[in-house]
Amino acid sequence: AMAVLSGHGVTIRLDGNADVPPGHLRLLTADDTARPAVTAPNGTVVEFAPANPPLALPPLDDRFVLTRMEGGDAAFHEGRAGMRYRDLIPGRLGGRFIASHILIPTGGPVGDYVHYHHVRFQMIYCYRGWVKVAYEDQGEPMTLTEGDCFLQPSTIRHQVLEASDRMQVIEVGCPAVHETWGDPEMPLPTGALLPQRGYGADGHRFVHHRAADATWAPWRLD
Repeated sequence: AMAVLSGHGVTIRLDGNADVPPGHLRLLTADDTARPAVTAPNGTVVEFAPANPPLALPPLDDRFVLTRMEGGDAAFHEGRAGMRYRDLIPGRLGGRFIASHILIPTGGPVGDYVHYHHVRFQMIYCYRGWVKVAYEDQGEPMTLTEGDCFLQPSTIRHQVLEASDRMQVIEVGCPAVHETWGDPEMPLPTGALLPQRGYGADGHRFVHHRAADATWAPWRLD
């Protein structure tokens, strides 16, 4: 007999005829109180971990980085949902930042799923083409076009829906290593428009900068 149990971010297959060694199960809990692991009679270890641990920011290794576009499409590697990625900061500045040049070679619907990231900062800048994305509690899906950018707060659920041929964006995130989770239970769009809503532990808001509506003015760095 065999049964599959799925829920709360975990899928477990129970097979009475399976000849496999005991497993290791890690359960996330909203209770931050430390709990020791437990061992089932068959040797399976169940470990408990906080669902939202504090975000660790590695010390910044501050330096100038120049990454040239060489090799054409061969410089990109396969990533999530059929997107192709090119690493712009191989050294990660000590683990503080990651930056990627993302390419979708063929336009049309994107096979993405609702997901979110545990980050301190994340920005998406559209370099070429356009991409349509749905965001949690930010109204109807919106289109990012050349020169536009999103400031994407931690834990906001989102889904890439559609893109133009050879769509290209630059994505910058902090820290370099961060968790990405799927959320199969939230449909997008949610039907709500909450532009003042804060997301994540820092309460950051979502920002959509539209280049066509921007006003240029004199400015200098003091």
